Amino acid sequence: PHILIVEDENGPRYALTIILRSFGTLHYAKTIQEAIAILETHTILFATIDIRLNGENGLKLAEWIQRHTPTTISITVTGNPSIQSAQDAYRSGTTQYLTKPFNTTALIQLAQYAYTQHHLPFPAHPFHSPN
Repeated sequence: PHILIVEDENGPRYALTIILRSFGTLHYAKTIQEAIAILETHTILFATIDIRLNGENGLKLAEWIQRHTPTTISITVTGNPSIQSAQDAYRSGTTQYLTKPFNTTALIQLAQYAYTQHHLPFPAHPFHSPN
């Protein structure tokens, strides 16, 4: 499976890479246009989308995904959480709204959810012990 990380900052991108790398082939985008190019050429299982991307609103990408690749699960992330941005995220079609720094357990559970939604077996993960 393919996973898309849409993040313009190196630190959060690296953290997401460490947590998600064993779940599939990772693709990276720093802008909405880069992300759309990847989404148009790969079947993406799920995408993590930073809400603030170099002056762009990542929620616009979540809306694009909902319209054009609705089987892709969108997970929005932010370093500036607020009730308003959470409401906006869910209105844009996001499945989950996460805050930075990332909660490893929550990300693994979301990856597992994405696999389940696509009827795929969940891979072993170094941070996750099966129950």
